[in-house]
Amino acid sequence: MSSVIKSTTLQTNSLKDKTGTRTLASDSGSAWSWGSGIPKGSVIEQFASPCDGSSITVQSGTYTIQTVSGVQSMTEAFEPITGSSITYTPPTGTARVIYEFTFQHSYADARPMYSIKYSIGGTEVTNARRFIDGETSLQGFVTFRWVHNIGGSDTSATGRVATWTSGKVMKLEAREYNADQEGQLHTTEHWESGSTNQFSQPVIGITAIA
Repeated sequence: MSSVIKSTTLQTNSLKDKTGTRTLASDSGSAWSWGSGIPKGSVIEQFASPCDGSSITVQSGTYTIQTVSGVQSMTEAFEPITGSSITYTPPTGTARVIYEFTFQHSYADARPMYSIKYSIGGTEVTNARRFIDGETSLQGFVTFRWVHNIGGSDTSATGRVATWTSGKVMKLEAREYNADQEGQLHTTEHWESGSTNQFSQPVIGITAIA
């Protein structure tokens, strides 16, 4: 025989499993957070936004997205890709973090060629190096995506971090191959049936998985 409890309001500081040993969720006083009982593989939190200066509040805190409002021209030195930098702290229980950044690229010369590198906490993730060759795509949309595993030992090549309990800066940098293969970011070279450049705002996103 089962019993039914009817109530319009249930107030509690934490939710535990039936044994009382695992905290499923707890109230920090300002927001609810997942505990150790979240199912593995579940999305704990996720957010994405155009790079328009928005402030987004999720379980782990409030994040202000960079503003990108114009074209970025590359040089022969690595420089941050505008809009790609974010300082993030995953919530408790996170096993992996997915970083994603989508942007438009086009050409200043007939064949743009450029390198892209990615870093977390000031350390380059060397296995994440990318090279764009305009011979196959003079202009187009690029989506960069990387997954950080949490736990074990720090591994710079793959971006694995042993622990992640405070803010780490994730960002992309780019440099052109040489002065004769110049590229541009956040703009098209053509639009409709003409050659009028169009600004294209990038999008950044973060996903935390248990």
